[in-house]
Amino acid sequence: MTTTMVFLNEGQKMIYGRKRIIDTFYKVHPVGKDILEHEIGEVTFDDDHVLLNVEDNLLRIKRSEVIKNFWEHRTRTPSYFDYKIWRSRPQEGGKYLGVPIAAIDHNAQVNRILGSDIKVSTDEDGTKRIYFITPVNKSCTCGSFDQMKEHQTELAVEFNKYCPEIDFKPVCKHIKWYEKQLLLYTDIQLVNNRYPSNHPRVCVYQYDYGRRKILYKITDNRYSPNMEWTPQNTWQEKDVYDPSSMPTGNCWEVLEGALSQPVPYKIFQYSSSLEAIMNRTSYPKKH
Repeated sequence: MTTTMVFLNEGQKMIYGRKRIIDTFYKVHPVGKDILEHEIGEVTFDDDHVLLNVEDNLLRIKRSEVIKNFWEHRTRTPSYFDYKIWRSRPQEGGKYLGVPIAAIDHNAQVNRILGSDIKVSTDEDGTKRIYFITPVNKSCTCGSFDQMKEHQTELAVEFNKYCPEIDFKPVCKHIKWYEKQLLLYTDIQLVNNRYPSNHPRVCVYQYDYGRRKILYKITDNRYSPNMEWTPQNTWQEKDVYDPSSMPTGNCWEVLEGALSQPVPYKIFQYSSSLEAIMNRTSYPKKH
């Protein structure tokens, strides 16, 4: 076996960063969880393997596994609650910038309910984190997309050589969120137009930003007695993030699942005003 130091181009540097290599090794090799980052010496390559020097021992992992890890990380779909399509559509010099996707600062919300008092997250300089998606050519103004676009040729070569099953194209999490949100919004509109306003099957949800869980209640008959519309113990809940702070996709699955039933559920976001409406249109509660 011949190990070689490899001069990495900018695209390869993006893929084979130490964090991605270590994260991949942790997932592929259970023993890797016992290895600390500072214990790893130089990183070398052996054809289609990446080698980690840990206490004079060379640990091998396939390049394809690191590439997959990089791709999964860069194409992950954020939580449904992470972003919102912003209401304003700024232009520069009369030119349309694209669809604005705003990162939500849940800590700044006054009453903690998505949609009630949305605040846009800002960076260290106080600039609002609003990114502009151009759906037609699938582009984004974020730094991650710009980086992929700039080094697209180098990245494509690495993907084609070691992981050809992936059709590499520049992308980012904002594009992934926008595409998934658009499909969800379309489905909600189809259900709303197809079924009357008094449709009895409903799914009501709320995001608990403190515990990072989606709370939801699904009922086949919203007019039944003793229906509880306030988020409480009778509501179901699922984690929106895993322990490593990666999105689980549960928030999308709950909402998409409610819409995809043979007789779908209408989707409502919880609010005090919604609760009042629901209670007025339900039967009187038993005491």
